[in-house]
Amino acid sequence: TSASKKLTTKNYNGAIEDCNNALKENSNSGVAYEIRGTIKSIIHDTIGAIEDLNNAIKFNSKLAGPYMLRGTLKIGHDNKGALDDISMSIELDPDDAANYVARGQLEISMGNKNNALKDFKKGIEIFNNDIIKSPNDGMVYFSRGVAKLLTGDIQGFCSDMKKAKELDISQATDYIKQYCK
Repeated sequence: TSASKKLTTKNYNGAIEDCNNALKENSNSGVAYEIRGTIKSIIHDTIGAIEDLNNAIKFNSKLAGPYMLRGTLKIGHDNKGALDDISMSIELDPDDAANYVARGQLEISMGNKNNALKDFKKGIEIFNNDIIKSPNDGMVYFSRGVAKLLTGDIQGFCSDMKKAKELDISQATDYIKQYCK
């Protein structure tokens, strides 16, 4: 959609306008609400984002993205709701490793270390498959590295961060400096 294109070029006002127009034509468009909710989260309109994500879910409860984003927006003030949303996102899209890592991080903050480790290990397993499919995708190495760090696998973490850096993921440099000797 044109709103998605504007979102990728950071034309947030234009993307919101496109979503508003799409919603005038079809007020039940879960996708338009999801995109607008995503934009609102980027511009730090958390309340507006959650409202739009609620509508996205209302009109298309099979979309994993709105659950994941709404869950991350709830972290810190409604951790139970965040956990429920992220878990639903995993149920709808069980092949997205980032969802497992996000839920694992939330589980740690809630004191559920065993559940967190299970999620991190599942995330790493999926990232391993993603690397086979896309061996030159630096973000996959970066994300798997973060999951390895969270499980205590510093050697694996450093190896993945070095590969991510080779593949032009600039934030890997800071992690390497901090954790890898």
